[in-house]
Amino acid sequence: MGFKKLTTKEDEFINSARGETNNIQSDNIKTKRNKQFIVYFTDEELKNIKNIAKSIGMPVSTYIRFKLFQK
Repeated sequence: MGFKKLTTKEDEFINSARGETNNIQSDNIKTKRNKQFIVYFTDEELKNIKNIAKSIGMPVSTYIRFKLFQK
């Protein structure tokens, strides 16, 4: 099993393609979160938060941070 044989034109296209830049990813890495804040939720509140976060593809902590700082 191997890779599909590409034409020179296809190979050049793939090599010249640009995806996300490393600058975007490195910005996330630079942010060191080392402070903790404890919040208590009811079972129903936590269930709702988890469902919403999952439906938009975010971890719960990221979703809470997003909602907290949303303008």
